[in-house]
Amino acid sequence: GNPHLDEVRMGPLSNEQQHRDVRAGMAKLIESGCKVVWGNPDEVELIDADATKGCFVGPVLLRNDAPGESTLVHELEVFGPVSTIMPYGSLDEAVSLVARGEGGLVASCYCDDKKALGEWILGLAPHSGRVLAGSKKVADQAISPGMVLPSCVHGGPGRAGGGEELGGERGLSFYLQRTSVQGDRALLDRVLGVKG
Repeated sequence: GNPHLDEVRMGPLSNEQQHRDVRAGMAKLIESGCKVVWGNPDEVELIDADATKGCFVGPVLLRNDAPGESTLVHELEVFGPVSTIMPYGSLDEAVSLVARGEGGLVASCYCDDKKALGEWILGLAPHSGRVLAGSKKVADQAISPGMVLPSCVHGGPGRAGGGEELGGERGLSFYLQRTSVQGDRALLDRVLGVKG
């Protein structure tokens, strides 16, 4: 709806190309076997906005019942209000499914069993830029898993940024170049402004 209103929780997408891409991505996932669990890919409920005058897509939740047999659901990331639920029977199966995505920004785990949570963290970390370990103890204080924080890595392995983006001081390394300089110490001290 209209992003200027307090009661609106989701505004329009960035532009017409993203709007087309999100709608096409949803259609491909549905065509590949995903089922719509919640929402409607073809309609959007708006508050004080005209669907014909903006790039609006309502939230849609999909389900893939055979993620081990599917390929597209692991390869196609729809950059919009679309998420896909996939069942798994064990930690190993879940980690295998996450690995098929070839890198992710964030993996979230919610569990009060510390041993199990530790296993989840170790299993998901190689495939994720950040792992959110949620529990009852931190539930009321936890930030949104996908929130970009300048002090944290925001980027993941592979398709999720090739390592990291932002990340506090580490983010500056994208704009820096290291150079070793050899020469007379007095000259280098003067050039580099070293006070003796």
